[in-house]
Amino acid sequence: MINQNSFLPTLANIRGIAKKLHRSVLFWEAFVKYCKFYGIPPMTIRLDIAVGWNSTFFMLGITVFLRKAIQHLVEDYSKELGEFKLSDYEWELADVLLVFLMPFQHCTKRFECQHISRDWYVLSCKTNSDYVFFAYDTLYNNLDDVKAALVAKEGLGCLPRAVYLNDALTAMAQTLKEYYTQSPD
Repeated sequence: MINQNSFLPTLANIRGIAKKLHRSVLFWEAFVKYCKFYGIPPMTIRLDIAVGWNSTFFMLGITVFLRKAIQHLVEDYSKELGEFKLSDYEWELADVLLVFLMPFQHCTKRFECQHISRDWYVLSCKTNSDYVFFAYDTLYNNLDDVKAALVAKEGLGCLPRAVYLNDALTAMAQTLKEYYTQSPD
């Protein structure tokens, strides 16, 4: 069961909206109409996977971009989608999570060692140990900076769920540490 004081309900609501859009022609057609109304190109919300920070980053990025159309859809179909309605606070939290995950996305992309050229040929690269150290250092610094902001008396520290986000960051730091210990010397 999801703790209502954590940030997980926000992600669960986003996943719920995405699933409804994937499964219902009615909702998809209405959503496309709202996107056009707001001048936003309609696109599907990519579902994230439990083990991929990168996938959560992409899910949040698309959702934040499509915010107006999503809000309109959920309001107009409140009977069917009302349980997934995001409050203003939850939208702000989605923004915070998106910005927080950005450095992780960049490092993950580099670790995957795949870049697509203008000609759409997949080029491989070699990740050297210097970059591995630099990437982990960058990610640890990002975690430390956000954790410090969450315990401050202003800014992120004022968020009602700051303590829960801080707990999640502690868990992420532990996972990152496990990955680091498995990296080649």
